[in-house]
Amino acid sequence: MFASFASELPWAKCEGSWGEHCVDSSAIIAHAGDRNKTVEQAVSSSQIYFLDIVLKEKSQIYDGIGSPDWKLSLWLLLAWAVIFLILVRGVRSSGKAAYFLAIFPYVVLLIILIRALTLEGAIDGVIFFVKPQWGELLNPKVWKEAVAQCFFSLAVGMGPIVMFSSFNNFKHNCHRFGILQQHNYFFRSLSVWGASLCSHLTIIFITTFIEML
Repeated sequence: MFASFASELPWAKCEGSWGEHCVDSSAIIAHAGDRNKTVEQAVSSSQIYFLDIVLKEKSQIYDGIGSPDWKLSLWLLLAWAVIFLILVRGVRSSGKAAYFLAIFPYVVLLIILIRALTLEGAIDGVIFFVKPQWGELLNPKVWKEAVAQCFFSLAVGMGPIVMFSSFNNFKHNCHRFGILQQHNYFFRSLSVWGASLCSHLTIIFITTFIEML
């Protein structure tokens, strides 16, 4: 996150140790028209930076899993420290923090969506997102992914939901709350997340001229 504030992004250009197949992310546009063997084998500098520098991923399994990265470990520790500070005074403090934690992401997503809609090709991405493909309803993999997404998004069987529900009033209408939460997630996914994602993917496709399979 802090690296993204640099005047020149560290993943924009290749380093000498990143191999001969590395291609500058900023130069992909210029080389996208050449469908030769070199371009087909090319790997973007942003991909190498994420896998090798951030994740420190090994190329082969027999190279081992590597040692923990101290930077990622510190950020993980910071994340748990923030969670501790929110919950240290009980569930009431987490309720106050939720006003910011629940609203701020939507504000950011809305800004991203508005910005994306002003760029070329964004409307095509939104149309692609909302246009149904009825034939896919017969595909079992689509239903499998839909069920998995429902379990993940609604946090079915996850610890935090069970913990927070224990603080509810005994006569709290959990059924009504569940229905409202489900509809809330559906509309925010449809209006903000999905539209933002598809519009940005279309913009990336247009600006890089890379064929998406």
